[in-house]
Amino acid sequence: MHFTGTVYRNPYGPTFPLLEITQSTTHNKCRFCTMYRDVPFKMSPMEWIEEDLQETASIVPNATTIQLLRKTKGIP
Repeated sequence: MHFTGTVYRNPYGPTFPLLEITQSTTHNKCRFCTMYRDVPFKMSPMEWIEEDLQETASIVPNATTIQLLRKTKGIP
């Protein structure tokens, strides 16, 4: 699986497989949230997404739900 940095898991779906599709957010101007403030928006490469979907299917073949991640990169 391709994960770049800290993973923030939804507390309401702790057993769902995770799929990182972006890093950060396109808006990134919310006054109430600083989670992605210092991280530029970037799409995950389609090759990574496809590989991760295949890996998820082999590990959890009966999965009916998958959690899509908008993630931050680790900030040094």
